Amino acid sequence: MLICNDTQVSIRFYCDVLGFEIIDRMDDVGLTGWASLQRGANRIMLSSP
Repeated sequence: MLICNDTQVSIRFYCDVLGFEIIDRMDDVGLTGWASLQRGANRIMLSSP
């Protein structure tokens, strides 16, 4: 799991630049608190602190 100060920015980077896709996410009050991304056999999780 990668801890990110701004999960929205990190999600955009991993998806738009590196080609990952969102496979699951949890939103709290309009902000993404956690997301699981996948590209091929690789999966990562992003979380806010």
